[in-house]
Amino acid sequence: MRDKGLGIAIAIALSMFVLMWAQTNGFSSQPVASSDVTVRTAAPTVDDDVDRGFMPGYVWVDQTGVAVYIAVSTADGAADWNQID
Repeated sequence: MRDKGLGIAIAIALSMFVLMWAQTNGFSSQPVASSDVTVRTAAPTVDDDVDRGFMPGYVWVDQTGVAVYIAVSTADGAADWNQID
């Protein structure tokens, strides 16, 4: 049985590749991933939670810091986002 972490890492890497490819090929204004991936210019906060439509497993890409986060918990006012290394 394969490790779930490996599958998550592959999915995130593929999402990052698609996002970078789309930006370098002039598609930055077009949607390039599902609504489960959010691309912003800042890291997520505890307020980026269920009230804003985020659910556990959602991916957040911080373009400024070139970091990727995954939502572990999206409890109201206490969202927990883990940075993927």
